[in-house]
Amino acid sequence: MINPANFPEGRPVIDRMVTPNEAAKALGVTTRTLRNWEAAGKIKATKNKKGRKIYDLDSVVYED
Repeated sequence: MINPANFPEGRPVIDRMVTPNEAAKALGVTTRTLRNWEAAGKIKATKNKKGRKIYDLDSVVYED
């Protein structure tokens, strides 16, 4: 579950495009798990203007 308290201070929670480290912290998983989820289609990643990977937290597909 996404925990808004895990976001760096000053970043609005409405900004859902985050770095791999921020996404991992917010979701309570490792960055390796994020890469696995991305490969499995459970979360979407894109690149920012600097070519660095960012994750869309709204794209997380939760399974029961």
